[in-house]
Amino acid sequence: MILVIDSGNSRLKWALADRRQDLTGSNWLAQGVVDNTRLAQLAPMWAALPCPEQVMVSHVAGPHQEAAIRAALAVHPVAITWLQAQPACAGLINDYEQPQMLGTDRWAAAIGAWQRLHGAAIVVSAGTATTIDLIDAQGHFTGGLIMPGLAMMGRALQHGTAGLAVPSGTLRLWPRNTADAIETGCLFAQIGAIERVRRLASAGSVLILTGGAADALTPLLAAPVLLAPQLVLEGLFTVGQAELARRTG
Repeated sequence: MILVIDSGNSRLKWALADRRQDLTGSNWLAQGVVDNTRLAQLAPMWAALPCPEQVMVSHVAGPHQEAAIRAALAVHPVAITWLQAQPACAGLINDYEQPQMLGTDRWAAAIGAWQRLHGAAIVVSAGTATTIDLIDAQGHFTGGLIMPGLAMMGRALQHGTAGLAVPSGTLRLWPRNTADAIETGCLFAQIGAIERVRRLASAGSVLILTGGAADALTPLLAAPVLLAPQLVLEGLFTVGQAELARRTG
């Protein structure tokens, strides 16, 4: 079995799957989500799992989160593989100027998208930050962009200006109060960036969304949109399968 862990800036997501299974539909044996302020909950969760053959981690948070992951996994006598972006992996070629500098969450999501589609894609991860990355039809990760996430945009407006400390608003066409204006403006900014990239991408590119804010953005985007909540974990699982195959021959 393979345990995959997506250690993000705000939350940690994990899942367990049989090394031989096809993850179409993300049919995990077990899975969970823990806020980064409650990582002590991981130890009893993972202690209840059978010992995995492989642990794959994408980690973009800080040293405190890394230490909590290591402590919670100490119950299982298995080495941890901390994902690093490579020039190529699982059939995907990394065209980043310095491949190793690509964030592991973006790399894992791109691998997951390529395994699902094996074709051109626009990979949007809408979390603490929003990333919009491109994969071409030949399997090259060609780059992308990073912008503040939906919640971060709203907080920036409230904290960076005078008189905008208002409660959460509602999406409305032509808002007539400040809370709704902030909420609608931030949503439109996210959607505008995604649709702009979509117009610039190669014809036939599939738009695939993951991340905590994906549900809020998806209904506002022009169809078709593929929603893949576990995309980073799927990519980690693909890398884990390859690692096990390499070790066991």
